[in-house]
Amino acid sequence: RAPALTSLTLGATVVTDEVFCALADGCPRLRELSTLNARVTDAGVEALSRGCPGLTALDLAWLPPEDPDASVLSDRATAAVARGCKRLALLDVTGRVSLTDATLRALTAHSRWLRALSCPAPGAAGGRMTLEGLADFRAATGAVVITNPAT
Repeated sequence: RAPALTSLTLGATVVTDEVFCALADGCPRLRELSTLNARVTDAGVEALSRGCPGLTALDLAWLPPEDPDASVLSDRATAAVARGCKRLALLDVTGRVSLTDATLRALTAHSRWLRALSCPAPGAAGGRMTLEGLADFRAATGAVVITNPAT
């Protein structure tokens, strides 16, 4: 438990649902979390969004193309973040190609402080967000959108 922890970067370690659940239970003041290649599911992200509602920056980037099955998060996970982390200003879901325009709609509806979103480019490595969805998101939120080609 680290109740005073506000910022954490987990890079060269295996990050799983169990790690996200432990953070949710033990780090209620967490504001910034950066993970690289976290092998988490919707359940882990949902737990994190419930336990760490003060998150302002969340980096869930997935970069290794050799294991695409391990990168699957659904729109359910990003909707949970949008609903649970009301002060979210930065979200990075680069490489999470299973996300669709439903993610953009949830962020538009619930993340009024969001200023930057990094996500897969439409069509990149199977990216399912659309150009129209991204344009609507930009227009509605004023957020900067950084689209990343296939990784």
